[in-house]
Formats: sequence, C-alpha cells, structure tokens
Amino acid sequence: MESNIFLLAGCLVHGLFCFGQTIWLDEALTGTYIRMRWRELLQFTTTDVHPPLYYFIVKLGIMLFGDHIYIVKLFSFLPYVMMLIMTATKVRKEYGNRTAFLLTVLFCITPCIIERNAEMRMYQWALFFVFTFMLYLYQAARENKLAHWLFCAALGLLAAYTHYYALVTVAILYAIVFLTNWKKSSIRNRILINAGISIVGYLPWLIVFLRQAKTINETGWWQEAGVTISQIWNYIVFPFVDRTGYEPYLFCILLACIVLYLVLKKELHKVLGSVKSDSRYYASSSKFLSRLDTVPELDCSVLPEGSFYRTFL
Repeated sequence: MESNIFLLAGCLVHGLFCFGQTIWLDEALTGTYIRMRWRELLQFTTTDVHPPLYYFIVKLGIMLFGDHIYIVKLFSFLPYVMMLIMTATKVRKEYGNRTAFLLTVLFCITPCIIERNAEMRMYQWALFFVFTFMLYLYQAARENKLAHWLFCAALGLLAAYTHYYALVTVAILYAIVFLTNWKKSSIRNRILINAGISIVGYLPWLIVFLRQAKTINETGWWQEAGVTISQIWNYIVFPFVDRTGYEPYLFCILLACIVLYLVLKKELHKVLGSVKSDSRYYASSSKFLSRLDTVPELDCSVLPEGSFYRTFL
C-alpha cells in the first residue's frame, strides 16, 4: 500500500514539472536536434558527445504527439514512470515488499531524479535501460534462460546507444556477474556470448565513439579539477542535491526518511507483509543502492582526461 501511495504521488508531483517552460542550453540543443530531418540528425549526432538513441526517441515522440516543450519533457518523465512500475511489480515480486518500498521512496524524493524527470536530456532513459538491464541480468544469472540473456543483450545495447556512461555501467554489471559466477561455466559462457553480441551490435557506432572520445580528451572542455577528498564526497552526495540552494535540507530529509523507515521497520513489516528473511532484504537493498551508482567507484587513473564528470556519473 505504501509503495503504491509513493508511486502515485511521485507520478503526480514529478509530472507537474514537465509543464514548465524554462530550459537551459543543453535542452535547447535537444530542441534543435529533434527538429532536423532524420539523416541530418544522425549526421549532427556524430559530432555531438552523446549517442543518438535519445534524440531518435524524442523525435518520434514529437512526430506522434506534437512539437511542444512539455511533450519533450514528458518523454523524459516516461522512463521514470516505467521504473516505478517495474519497482511495484518485478522488484516487489523478486526482492520483497520492503525493498520495493525503499526503492520507491528513493525514486520519489531523490533531488537528482526530480530534476532529471523534467529535463529535455537523455539521462532518465539511460537510467531506465541500466535499471531494467540490471534486474534481468540478475534474473538471467539465477534462472539461466536464453530469453533472459537475449533480453539483457538488447537492453545493454539500448543503454549503450543512449549514453556512454550507461555503456560503462552495463560493462561493469556484466563483469560483476561474470566474476561472481566464475565457477559456473554455463553462466560464464552466456555472459561471453552476450559480450560478443554487444560488441557486434555496437560496431556501427564504435568509430564515432572513438573519435568523440579523442576529441573530449584533447579539448577537456568538461574536465573538472583533480580528484580530491572533497570531489569524492561531491560525487557521493550529487544524486541527493539540486541546483536550487536547498540541497542540505533535501539531503537531511532523505536521511531522516531512511532512518525513520529503519526505526519503524517492524511496524511497517506488519503493514507491508512478510518477506522470506531479513538477510534477503538487506542483501537485495544493498544491491540496488550500491549498483545503481557503480561508475564512481572506477579507478580514475584508467580514464581519459575529461571523462570523469560528475553530472554523467
């Protein structure tokens, strides 16, 4: 019941932001791209720093529903709604009511997600593809069914064609499952096959990716200062802050909600229903909270200059 309340509240409140008319420079760039012809759009995206899938999705959207700012913003809100539905159905079924409830709360009150839901950019689609990929990858590793592995391969490619950091996150998740199932030859072989499918499927864009990476490395136009303790802290708290100046209060509210939930978990347990074991709850919760933000854990020394950028992480 609580998860459903948060789901409906999140959809209603977050959806209202899509009807604002304020945009910033990158959103204006999105508006320019999606008004181009298809061939021209593909040509221009090869000179951009992002893959083309998001622009194709939104261009198709405005062709079907009209060329309005709120239509474009609603197409950033759509993947958020789908993630909430996935949480209320698949996550609840496989990981229990408590995990679904906690994840729904995080989706509804995390400032970074609130901001991205009404932004005319590709970040929510990247998160949706990675989130769905993660769910089905774990299921594929458990059940080892061909259909699940093929679906994971498709989701991984969709993520890779949406944002380059989504590509990196998909690779990390594959590596995690590969290493944790090293002794299971059937799963290990499935992951290797999926990796081969992903490489072949990404070949059409690989040359563009390498050229864009070289350009970014040479210009370093979004490069931030060296990685310090302060920067690492900023990377950790970035999902919980916004640009309005109220981030300390929002971060405190988020922590208070989590603490309150943990304190009252016994009472909530009676309302939400039982799960098989507390160990399953804590294990599944830790998976979601740690794996959703895996990329910042990379060793920065192996990344090209200009690639360690907080917003994309």
